[in-house]
Amino acid sequence: MRHSSDELACEGCGVCKLVCEYDAINSKKAVNGEWFMSDTRYGPMSHANLGVAEENSGRLVTLVRNKANLLAGQNRSHEVIMDGVPGTGCPVISSLTGTNYALAVTEPTVSGVHDLERILQVIKHFGIESGVVVNKYDLNPELTQEIEKLAGK
Repeated sequence: MRHSSDELACEGCGVCKLVCEYDAINSKKAVNGEWFMSDTRYGPMSHANLGVAEENSGRLVTLVRNKANLLAGQNRSHEVIMDGVPGTGCPVISSLTGTNYALAVTEPTVSGVHDLERILQVIKHFGIESGVVVNKYDLNPELTQEIEKLAGK
């Protein structure tokens, strides 16, 4: 029996190939963005640009992170600041890999609280120390208080 994957749903992580007991999964390379190394007035920067209508990729995030670590080593720096992507999927997990601190930024909205709960669970799962910033804290004082309680846990 032949099965195919939904190319629009695939994030390119390769787990399906890893767990397929019949070695029936083949993947092909796809270009969904480009990475760059640039000099800024604050120092070197590793970054990427996604293609038009492309979803973020855990592989692209890993590449940017690895290049940032390489730049840090070349510049004798022990710190890398990485801007993660929203959500809790493969790209977020890729951006958290190897970190020792995660700063979650949210807004006091119902969806903001929901997403924060999810990302804090992922951060806790990986045992990473974390903090929370509430952007537009005065938008909804009640939800800001709820976020403060959530962050305190």
